[in-house]
Amino acid sequence: MTLGVAIIGVTGSVGMSALSVIENNPDLFHLESIVANSNVTKLVQIARRIRPKRAVIGKASLAKTLCDALFDLPDVSVEFGSDAINEVAKDSSVDIVIAAIVGSAGLYSTYAAVEAGKRVLIANKESLVMAGKILIETSFRTGATILPIDSEHNAILQCLPHCYRTGEQISDLSRIILTCSGGPFRKLSEKNLQYVTPEQACTHPIWSMGPKISVDSATLMNKGLELIEACHLFRVEQSFIDIIVHPQGLVHSMIEFSDGSVMAQLGFPDMRIPISVALRWPRRTNIQMPRICFSELSKLEFEPPRNEAFPA
Repeated sequence: MTLGVAIIGVTGSVGMSALSVIENNPDLFHLESIVANSNVTKLVQIARRIRPKRAVIGKASLAKTLCDALFDLPDVSVEFGSDAINEVAKDSSVDIVIAAIVGSAGLYSTYAAVEAGKRVLIANKESLVMAGKILIETSFRTGATILPIDSEHNAILQCLPHCYRTGEQISDLSRIILTCSGGPFRKLSEKNLQYVTPEQACTHPIWSMGPKISVDSATLMNKGLELIEACHLFRVEQSFIDIIVHPQGLVHSMIEFSDGSVMAQLGFPDMRIPISVALRWPRRTNIQMPRICFSELSKLEFEPPRNEAFPA
């Protein structure tokens, strides 16, 4: 029997990566519902190709546009507004909710999914920053499983025993090391940082992401949010977490144990990997990805972040 999936934020970069994994594994997953905030054109395209049970647009002003575009698909329920998004998160036919709405707008549907006891794949780090304690405590009460699909936190998860559950105390842990590419301005002087443009900030050297997270990555604000997120997910104090710049983007994060042993997760920088890991956790999903050729790697660099230039 396949697992029903809802993608909340399907038209963004994470949503599209998740869609790719699901479409390429029809024996494991099927798409029940898709949600977008305002990109009605892309939502219509996906709905016509996938034929989900529900297609939801967040902006009520776009409801008629969506209805008109899907009028000939009576098997697809067209809905709109925040209440409809929350209903998708709680739907009994949905086993897995992918929370990929950007910013604080994703909090309510993420909480609804956790309250309903779902497996919740969180790309929306702002939910954990704002309400991590509440979400983790609720998951233990309802039996929900919260799995991060940020590449860094997913890497930490992969380095831990498969019986581990996010929100539990990690035994024998001495340090979590979050890696960071450094973004497009890694080598820029503080003086020249005054003159950078939004377009330059959105050009990430490794990852293909939406504008908000791209700008957050360029300023390293994203790493500050990830530090808070890691504290909630893995129940550690901030003092347990180090940030290290790794420009190659192949080591996605590391953990150090009390005996000095370090475990790292390496992989090609593509969001389909952490998404596929979380979809079937603790098992793996077979996806076609480029492999790292270690014999061709010239070096893996690590350096401390420039806190003066990037105070976030």
